[in-house]
Amino acid sequence: MIRYAICDDEARALQETKKLIDAFMRNHHAGEPYTVDLFSHGHVLQNQILATSPFDIYLLDVEMPGQKNGLELAREIRQSEPDALILLLTSHLKYAIEGYKVRALRYVPKMRMEETLPEALEDAFRLAKAREATYLTLYHYTDAVRIPYHEIMYVHRVLRSLEIVTNRMGVIRDNHGLQELMDQLHDERFIRIERSYFVNIDYVLQVSGAELILKNGERLPISRKLMAQVKGRILSLWGTAV
Repeated sequence: MIRYAICDDEARALQETKKLIDAFMRNHHAGEPYTVDLFSHGHVLQNQILATSPFDIYLLDVEMPGQKNGLELAREIRQSEPDALILLLTSHLKYAIEGYKVRALRYVPKMRMEETLPEALEDAFRLAKAREATYLTLYHYTDAVRIPYHEIMYVHRVLRSLEIVTNRMGVIRDNHGLQELMDQLHDERFIRIERSYFVNIDYVLQVSGAELILKNGERLPISRKLMAQVKGRILSLWGTAV
């Protein structure tokens, strides 16, 4: 699912931009699931990012008097999301150079939105879809959280729920089955080490007896049944004996 966020202080502009996104998805990517969230204030968008997870594509109005403008908002989003896909919307050509300074994917003139926005959206959509393969996205009713693969340290089943232990995002809980979650990952760095655990080998420091020692000092159990398989996988990735 592609998640769009539009931030514009004009209600009419918000709705017009949403209509263009809806038309783009309908005409070029029919059947592809997506959402469009509308924000009239930058701080509300930032709070939403903190409360759930980053969006896939941001469309930010540059001119928003009386609050953070789109350039300031883009800089702050860029600090927490270095690879954020940002489209800047503006009525003034003078802001085009500033758009490049915040590494906006595209600068879209508001007076030519119907003509120029679809092409910009296609570029952003293509990049967002390519990134989906490196993120685990979890949905709970209307909320979604997106976790980069490299952030996941290990996953542990506790009773009927999962604890996804990450490097910097804390512990995220989910109700999927362990095998179901593993099937979503499709990445060789993740291996099952015990009935209730699978781990990201990038965070493994060493194998000690029937345990894996992680780089943060945590110890995870390896089942006797999976011991040979786990050591074989680690050997193939590390290239040295364990």
